[in-house]
Amino acid sequence: MADFIIDYYHQYKGRLFPPPDRTYSKIPTDQTTIREELARIKADKLARRMEREKGLQAQEEAAAAKGWFKW
Repeated sequence: MADFIIDYYHQYKGRLFPPPDRTYSKIPTDQTTIREELARIKADKLARRMEREKGLQAQEEAAAAKGWFKW
């Protein structure tokens, strides 16, 4: 049982306790910086969503090119 817990800890250690270089230590405090950071986060999320949708659309087009009859 203890081995399972140790293995589980090591498996998820990076997610539970990220290294200092992956953490953001400079938390914005003034309103303009907060708005800029929020705009950056929204732009990143939108870019990821557009990439994901483009990939899904390509998959749908490939499936449509095969035709409606499934072999």
